[in-house]
Amino acid sequence: MNNQNIYSPRILLKRGEMGAVKLLDITNNPYKNSFIPIFELTTVEGWKTEDTVEAEQENTIRIKTQIKRITSSWDKRLPAFLDGSNAGITEDEESIPLTQAFMETKELVDFNFIPISHTLDLSDEESIQIRRMLDSHRCYKTAIRLTLNLWETFGLDAVDDWLKGLNLSQSNCYLIIDLQNPTDLSVYESAKSLILSFNERFSECPIILLSTSVPDSGQFTKVLTPYPRSEWINWKSIQKDCQNIIFGDYGTVGLYQELAIDPKFIQISGKFKYTLEDNWYIAKGGLFKSNKADKSLGGVSVKPVLEAISKLPGFNPTHCSADTWIKERAEGTVDTKRYGNSATWITQAMLHHIETVLEQLAEL
Repeated sequence: MNNQNIYSPRILLKRGEMGAVKLLDITNNPYKNSFIPIFELTTVEGWKTEDTVEAEQENTIRIKTQIKRITSSWDKRLPAFLDGSNAGITEDEESIPLTQAFMETKELVDFNFIPISHTLDLSDEESIQIRRMLDSHRCYKTAIRLTLNLWETFGLDAVDDWLKGLNLSQSNCYLIIDLQNPTDLSVYESAKSLILSFNERFSECPIILLSTSVPDSGQFTKVLTPYPRSEWINWKSIQKDCQNIIFGDYGTVGLYQELAIDPKFIQISGKFKYTLEDNWYIAKGGLFKSNKADKSLGGVSVKPVLEAISKLPGFNPTHCSADTWIKERAEGTVDTKRYGNSATWITQAMLHHIETVLEQLAEL
């Protein structure tokens, strides 16, 4: 398998995104060997952490829910990255990542996970957990995920020391350059320079360039607007001169931030993000949920957006099941109760996006 045909999106273990993974039917999907997702655990933040006991109880429930989402959606024989850095427990005012505990639960112990580290410090708890799992043969590959600044801060010698400290071969360690959501596109040139340095010194290490250009929801209007998929456009340019480089993005969700306030107090619009060639097409419809009951439209609030998407040149209602879903609701051939909610829209948008990216990579 050519690494340039592999797709590694960041996927939160939340209902909308994991719904897309389930509908993808990875076991029977023709691109199953080209799809290695980065599953990212989430825990409660923001408004729910005011009550520590309640937050801990909520986190326990959430972790169990995320385990179920994996077991019902993913083929345990296929590789997938697991990032538990942002989901931890607090001990002595230090956050302990849940990666090892999650991977060793009885439901997931046979899954082919590749744990991710966010540090090259061998004395850090994250590195210690990975060393334990390598020694016990719970995993045989791992990955390092750092922002561009951190890669430059640690330097290449630290990568060498980390590999030696864990007794890892280069081919068993992925290097993830996480650009997040760069506003200055010249950062891709800096990323290219780093990748070329990796190619020279760590020629057998697969490299994932991870970034997103999905705009913040505050920029959405009721007019379907194209936004360049800068992550895809720049990756295509970089991969022509680099080796072992894998495309990664943040799916249709983009950078996710836990709500700082109780969602029952906010208004939610019908939104949809659609991938077509080198662009995102994004808009919002009416109010799905409003503080004023008489202004809440429910799922049908997304209908104007779906209508606009279905009229795009290049829209193909038979491309995948998500496109059929869009066409039926754009034409109003289904009951208004079947337009779904925000999680449904993420599921359908993500499903279309994943299928599109896998096809684009296969055509390179």
